[in-house]
Amino acid sequence: MIIIVTILAFYSCILTIITKHRSIAYSIPIATILILIIDSLDKLETMIPDYQNYWWAFDRALMRSNDYRYEFGYRKLSEIFGDMGFSFPIFNEFVLILSLILLFIAVLNFKGNTTIFFSMYFVTVYFIDIVQTRNTLAMSLLLFLFSFIDNIKIKTYIWVIISIVIAMMFQNISIFFIIILIFLPAIKNENSYVHLVNMMRYGLNILLAMSFLFLLIVPSRFKAILAHLSNFIPYSYVTSILDNNKTTYSFIIIMFSISALLLFYGYNVEKIYRERLSYKDMVLVQILKIQPYSLPLIYFATDFQRIIRTSIVVVLILHSILLREEAYRKNKLLIATMYMTVIFGSYQLSWKLIFNSVIIPICNYWI
Repeated sequence: MIIIVTILAFYSCILTIITKHRSIAYSIPIATILILIIDSLDKLETMIPDYQNYWWAFDRALMRSNDYRYEFGYRKLSEIFGDMGFSFPIFNEFVLILSLILLFIAVLNFKGNTTIFFSMYFVTVYFIDIVQTRNTLAMSLLLFLFSFIDNIKIKTYIWVIISIVIAMMFQNISIFFIIILIFLPAIKNENSYVHLVNMMRYGLNILLAMSFLFLLIVPSRFKAILAHLSNFIPYSYVTSILDNNKTTYSFIIIMFSISALLLFYGYNVEKIYRERLSYKDMVLVQILKIQPYSLPLIYFATDFQRIIRTSIVVVLILHSILLREEAYRKNKLLIATMYMTVIFGSYQLSWKLIFNSVIIPICNYWI
């Protein structure tokens, strides 16, 4: 209980500083609910595979074991907390609350409505984010760092690369977002290299089309190439693809549908509201527009879903930003697309999974 009270006080102080509100009363019930939910996970360590795997990884990190498959940053963070005498549940709570604070600051930096954002986030992908800690921290770090982009300069490209590298230290699939480098919005015709960037985009589109054809026509050859690469690339990049036998046509169709909805929403937001959005907001839009480029990663299955989940959070942030525009509130098609994307995506990636792996085990545990 002392640890929970300490974390609660830390969370409240951080909110007070970043929101510049002297009253922190409104944050206490939110923090209490979050901590109680997170704290209850340690009773289900034998029932939730991800939580059990993270606990296993925490123990391996403390033993400095070579039998460790998670990323460098997550391992080092585990070692620091373990060496200080903290148990895994406390470490897990700290990481999740830190992720939520970073996400809160990111929404503030994007000038989004935090109440609208979190009220939707806490009933959608949050339910799986509290279980998959590494992805939650990587996503929050990426959006937090992207929220400091204010213009298109050489240092912007450097900042994006640094942001992606930091996120990769906790979830390697973050490397996908490197594609955004050639989709960063140009400011009219001020950028002398805009034609070069456009040529790179066309080349990437051709590569995407060829990848789709390759996967459809000769999937067995694709697997053979991956098997060869597995001799040189670490476990978490390739072996998980080769070991995945659950990818079905229905899963592929669902993922294509969610990606199409994300692309449609991002394209129309850029087309209609480009002049009303800041540069950093337009960077968020590009995350949605590059969504189809992740489809060849369909054989990653779980990792592919993490890209989708990050994009759903981006949709929620953009929605919380645009709601201040009367024209957006009256755009019933775009609003419907937003809800359809969030609800459909969250059901497939969060609610459905969390029902099978969390809600049912909780009921069995208490019954």
